[in-house]
Amino acid sequence: MNVPLALRYEAYASGLGIQFPSRKDQENLMACASTDQGNVSYEIPAIQAVYKIETPSGEANHTPEFTKVRDLVGRLKANNRQAAKSEQAFEQTILSTKGLAYVAIDYLTQPDFREAVLQDFQRTVKTE
Repeated sequence: MNVPLALRYEAYASGLGIQFPSRKDQENLMACASTDQGNVSYEIPAIQAVYKIETPSGEANHTPEFTKVRDLVGRLKANNRQAAKSEQAFEQTILSTKGLAYVAIDYLTQPDFREAVLQDFQRTVKTE
């Protein structure tokens, strides 16, 4: 994870209303997560910009239950509105995308920020 990119994204996204877990919880999550983005981060400066999609109580991401929502009495309803397609998910995606766009603009227009990103990348990624 590129620290300058991550901190800048968190600042923008927080300002837009995205809530982040504590730094400790974020580090614990990253220690057990595996994504293709990790592979990309060995080639270019990168972050894994995550955000919360509300799901029925106790339902985890990447499960069949994630694609469903519960009705008021708690029965799982097949063919109901999917959590990943909910209005909340859409709104969070737009906010996250705006945060990423703001970071990209900074990277392209602020030489000091770009240099900090590149230095962090060179410091943290093993070179062959």
